[in-house]
Amino acid sequence: MSTPLLCAKCGAPLAAHAANSVVTCAFCGTTSAPAPRVVERVVDRVVVVAAEGAESTDGVPCPRCAKIFSRVSGGGDEALACAKCGGAFLTPAQVTAMQQTRNEGLARAVRRVSAVFMALEPRQAVLSCPTCQGALRMEEIEGSVHLMHVCKEHGTFFEMDALDTYMELWTEKRAGEVTDEDLESLGVSRKGFFSFLKR
Repeated sequence: MSTPLLCAKCGAPLAAHAANSVVTCAFCGTTSAPAPRVVERVVDRVVVVAAEGAESTDGVPCPRCAKIFSRVSGGGDEALACAKCGGAFLTPAQVTAMQQTRNEGLARAVRRVSAVFMALEPRQAVLSCPTCQGALRMEEIEGSVHLMHVCKEHGTFFEMDALDTYMELWTEKRAGEVTDEDLESLGVSRKGFFSFLKR
């Protein structure tokens, strides 16, 4: 048996259709509206539209929080960084360059824009590219909890601190690829005292 709907003013029972439509109490004349329904939905993709901080229509919105990106420069390059969530958007060429050479100046410029000091929860929903609005492919940065969101055509969005982690990963990868022969070709000897035994 369902719970009867009662008038909020006098407590008299209301008609059964009061759950779905506005009714007037027959006893005191008070009008009652149905309670709002709670609808739960799982969001599988976040599409950012111009919203917060979008005074200028020419700005590029952050795919995570919609704040207009700030343009930052450092290390002879420039990128887009978000002052609200600490994320950064780099072009495909910049991401490739980061794999080849660590650009600490650019990473420092990205860090300085944000006033956020605590790491934010990684965004698990699919974000949209701020340039083409296409879905960004979510990738974990190897050996870490950080995420990056990739558009092959326009660039990669790094969550807060993810750019530093990405640079560190590629610094370690580059260090692992250097062999003794590579160093010797540059005139640097890494072989120890017993290296003559290997000949």
